Amino acid sequence: MKKSVKTKNFKINTMRYIVLTFLMTLILNQSYSQWLQTGGPAGGFINSIVINGSVMLAATENAGVFVSTNSGGSWIQSNNGLTNTTVRSMILSGSTIYAGTFGGKVYSSINNGASWIQLPASPGITFNMLKSGNNIFVCNSGGVYVSLDNGTTWNVQNSGITDQNIRSFAINGSTLFCGSYGGKVYKTTNNGSNWTDVTNNLSTGNIRTMVFNGANLMIGCDGGAYLSTNNGANWSLASSGLSGSIPNSLILNGSTIIAGTNSGIYTTVNNGTTWQPGAAGLNNLYVLCSAVNGTSLFAGTNGGGVNLSVSSGTFSQMNSGMNIVEVNYLVTSGSTLYACTLGDALVSTTNSGATWSSMHNGLTSSDIRGLAFIGGNMFIGTASKGMFLSSNNGANWITINGGFSYPYINT
Repeated sequence: MKKSVKTKNFKINTMRYIVLTFLMTLILNQSYSQWLQTGGPAGGFINSIVINGSVMLAATENAGVFVSTNSGGSWIQSNNGLTNTTVRSMILSGSTIYAGTFGGKVYSSINNGASWIQLPASPGITFNMLKSGNNIFVCNSGGVYVSLDNGTTWNVQNSGITDQNIRSFAINGSTLFCGSYGGKVYKTTNNGSNWTDVTNNLSTGNIRTMVFNGANLMIGCDGGAYLSTNNGANWSLASSGLSGSIPNSLILNGSTIIAGTNSGIYTTVNNGTTWQPGAAGLNNLYVLCSAVNGTSLFAGTNGGGVNLSVSSGTFSQMNSGMNIVEVNYLVTSGSTLYACTLGDALVSTTNSGATWSSMHNGLTSSDIRGLAFIGGNMFIGTASKGMFLSSNNGANWITINGGFSYPYINT
């Protein structure tokens, strides 16, 4: 009798456990299914910008390509056929757009990014690209690769290159230059069959970018900007006004050279004899690339997405639809939600994420490591610029580093 009662109780308890487990699973599944995507924060890492008529394409880190047909007013992700979505470089040749990826593949599009076709062969990771006539040049840590048949085959062309970690190209007529991350500059006049070292008196760090202005070649490197007026036979420092900034990109607009640096935009009209800071308003000062369309200057940033300056006016964010910014952590205060992002520093929302506002006026670092509220004041700790204080809910910030000998704040 006792055995049957125990058996009966065991069955009842087992059934209760099964029912309870089922109900908990159902509740958890329903809870997880209630998540909805907010309207931001918007932004992302922009590695390259290409403009083809009224269409603009932005190459991003980890999210592929975004396309805008209204000067950046809104963006649509366009990765049809693009299986490697970390796009490091894009170039326009005629009506064809080429995209080189960190995954080692190169793609082409003949319809402004609506669809992409993978080229038959792979040159490996792509840091930069250049198209000259029928030749496509790609550079990476293995040197220079060239394809003479639209990507069907690739050949390594490193004869004469001793530092093969190549990151940049520039071309003037039939003379092609490349720069390495070890500070070397090489040139070729036979499409890369042989290269000549023209580093000569140049003594600097990693070479990140280069551009021709007429017969003058300017490079951007860890040591600033340098200029050669004789195809690399000699180099001179051309960094007055850059204030220690490191150029990540150099482009030519008429006779003006525009530098996207780790501390904003700079311009020079005299080949680097003097530089002037660009317009204010960038939501992220670390500029990776830039592009010009008429009076519009677009800056692609290191996490803050695309910024636009019209006729040298204040920059504004142009990231609608580009919700790929990385959020480090969230903090609430009253009815306001604050998001500390990797790129757009601090943003906030008062309507559950439907819209977001940037709060970076006075913040000179986008790498926030801590946020705290004390009374009516907000305090921010950053990875490289120390502490910041705002007494007006983040509208403005000032540095408060008195007594700090090391400006790295971890939390």
